[in-house]
Amino acid sequence: MFTNVNVRTLVYDHTFAFPRLIWYLALFCLMWMNYSFDMVIMSAVLLYILYVIIGYSYFVSTVGFLKNFKKLRRYYLRQWYAVPLMPLFNLFVFFIRFAGIINSINTNSAWKTKTFTEERSDFLKVVFDETGFIRKIFKKVNNYVNQEKG
Repeated sequence: MFTNVNVRTLVYDHTFAFPRLIWYLALFCLMWMNYSFDMVIMSAVLLYILYVIIGYSYFVSTVGFLKNFKKLRRYYLRQWYAVPLMPLFNLFVFFIRFAGIINSINTNSAWKTKTFTEERSDFLKVVFDETGFIRKIFKKVNNYVNQEKG
């Protein structure tokens, strides 16, 4: 486990990523199990509050560790507003990271990454391919509307 990167990644993903995904999906499943929407929202708000409390606990402990570094401590204290935003940021980034986990399951690790232009090109190709049926509908409508009636 400690020497094989694939095993270590798999253990990390199953330990942290998958349970978190299950909690996100469980909130929606609770509504299908006749839990009230208010109860599900209260659960999500409670989880958010707990994440903020944990974030401020880390914040306070870090401020304590920085007592000998006055300038750095002062800078860090001015970043207090980021703590309540972190759960929202982590929620957004989680799905991006999870997609990366799924995409990397059958690939070998490599440092070669695509440039922004290559990523954009690949993205536009996928969007173009996925919206083909819509373009066909528009083309049929366009041809029908623009036919000369004789």
